[in-house]
Amino acid sequence: MRKNKVVGHFVKYSISVLLLSILFFSCNENKKLQSQLFATLDSNYTHLTFINQLKPNPGFNLFTYMYYYNGAGVGAGDFNYDGLIDLFFTANQGDNKLFLNKGSIKFDDVTVAANIPQDKGGSTGVSVIDFNNDGLLDIYVFKVGLYKTLNSKNQLLICQGINKQGIPFYKD
Repeated sequence: MRKNKVVGHFVKYSISVLLLSILFFSCNENKKLQSQLFATLDSNYTHLTFINQLKPNPGFNLFTYMYYYNGAGVGAGDFNYDGLIDLFFTANQGDNKLFLNKGSIKFDDVTVAANIPQDKGGSTGVSVIDFNNDGLLDIYVFKVGLYKTLNSKNQLLICQGINKQGIPFYKD
């Protein structure tokens, strides 16, 4: 009999805690909705103009390559050591791009000046690391190799330095 009373009190206590938790978290959820944490910024403001546009064709699409929509990737790091996080975008069927952060969430496309090679091969990801331990961030781009219409190889882009304009430049 005593055991049933203990179980009954435990159940009542558990239900009370559950109801209070639901009430507490639902109130916090309303507060979260009232204060916006993120906002969409237009590319006219940020100057980030990267689009990973996929163009299927009869020879290369989801049915002929099951990883078609897996996406590419983005690498973030301070490539020019100015204290701001820069972005390197990879594309499945287009050009990879390096954007340097100029502050206030505004970026410059420095892909050409940075000597980023383009082979139109299917990029599948990117890693940012100081590969050769020289204090400069290098970029490793993962690619789809020899498959159907894709003919490329992974790229290890070693930073050769930072020019007078503050742009890092790379060699494959």
